[in-house]
Amino acid sequence: MIRFIKYTLLFFSFSLLTFSCQKETLPNLNYGIDPANDLDLICKALRINGINIEGDMPIGNAGSGSITATYPTAVEVSAGVLLYIPYQLSDLDNICNLYIQVEGADNYWETQLTLDPTSQQPYFEILIPRFVQEGAFNFQFSIEDCDGNITPAYYTLTTVSPIADCETGISGSVGITVRSFVLGEKAGTVTVGYDMYDIPDRLDLRYNGEWIESTGTLFSPNVVIPDCNGNPDGFVSGVSALTFQYDPKVSTSLEVYVSGCNQGTLWDIWVDCPE
Repeated sequence: MIRFIKYTLLFFSFSLLTFSCQKETLPNLNYGIDPANDLDLICKALRINGINIEGDMPIGNAGSGSITATYPTAVEVSAGVLLYIPYQLSDLDNICNLYIQVEGADNYWETQLTLDPTSQQPYFEILIPRFVQEGAFNFQFSIEDCDGNITPAYYTLTTVSPIADCETGISGSVGITVRSFVLGEKAGTVTVGYDMYDIPDRLDLRYNGEWIESTGTLFSPNVVIPDCNGNPDGFVSGVSALTFQYDPKVSTSLEVYVSGCNQGTLWDIWVDCPE
């Protein structure tokens, strides 16, 4: 009788444990901020040199002021990598404020004009945190001149893409593309191959926080964007490659910057790691 009771209790305990484990089994969850649903959080989590403000971004109308802007209509970036968005203004001397926002968010950023010291071209420096999931949203920005006039909103489609590796090539077209590659655990020569086809594009490599290779003049620490305003430096066509010596003890991540400034362009990038 005692043995029967023990077996009964043991079976009952095992049944409870099995039921409990089944109850706690979770579905496949994606952790982080979803661009499709969390625009408020994405905007607030951005790293921008400025002030985050609650509310709607200031936007003017087509007749507001005389300043006009040209800008990339599309950018692509891996989360956790610094994104530089260059743009051009018709007047650099009468700018008092710039505003930038994830379209649809309930907050925005107020920032100041930042110029590349070589090209004197303005740009935004933005870090999209690593915990932002893959997806797409619009950056919108507007400009306030010192007379209080504010331009209409300008829009740049922003795609957050996954980190690539030595088995994965990337392709793109017009716009700014900043992708991160994981290079593996073996030291040696890394080859970054490219095919820019007929319309020239520029390729720059950043490793361990420093610009290391380029199809043009190597960027200095204070120069971070190509001159898309008719300067051909670094814009190349056809098939070639850049190489550098890789040490996984320093960093296992490579940042690849592709500048497609010319309409109609297409390009392919691939990375060969040490074997």
